[in-house]
Amino acid sequence: MFFFEIQFIAPFFAGVFSLAVGFFTFFQNRKSATHRYFLMTTVAVAAWSFMVGVFHHPWSTANSLWNLHWLAGFFLAPTVLLTLINFPESRLVVPKLIRIAIWGGMIALALPFALWPQLFIQYYVLDPQEIPKVTVGPLSLLLEFYFAVYFLLALLFFVKTLAQTSGLIHAQVIGGLLGFIVGTTGGFVTNLILPIHFGVELIWLGP
Repeated sequence: MFFFEIQFIAPFFAGVFSLAVGFFTFFQNRKSATHRYFLMTTVAVAAWSFMVGVFHHPWSTANSLWNLHWLAGFFLAPTVLLTLINFPESRLVVPKLIRIAIWGGMIALALPFALWPQLFIQYYVLDPQEIPKVTVGPLSLLLEFYFAVYFLLALLFFVKTLAQTSGLIHAQVIGGLLGFIVGTTGGFVTNLILPIHFGVELIWLGP
């Protein structure tokens, strides 16, 4: 059965784990803006992971729902960026105009993708016996550019925080920085570089 295949099990448990970490962290300090942003990030990761699992179900591709995991993934970039801009403050330090620009950038790409997905990703060929193949559209590089810009900005804010902190917070930033680099690098390779440049779909490895 499909629900016992690794392409569903791996992202499903990744999503459950992400939610568990997010809510556990949030309840440590529910009044903290950073904790709220981090919860939003883990919810975005979970939604992306669940949609990646659903994507591999034959029902999904047959009903043209294959693009939902891309749309869910769009929310990752702004939530990660906002979390790292605000970290480690408990109060909200991200100006309103910056927040509007960050969410506006996501909407500016997600809306045309939702309306005309074939301009970005045209179709998939899924075969249980082979690595799935992807055919991209003329605007596929915009997907890569979008995530690269958001995650690069997040990395810059992380490095800035690293330079300005000491003690326990400094150690936490180092651990978070390593996790951020590993997570974003892995996601970039499996969810963007391989599909867009090599036509190979290993997206379930991203979560």
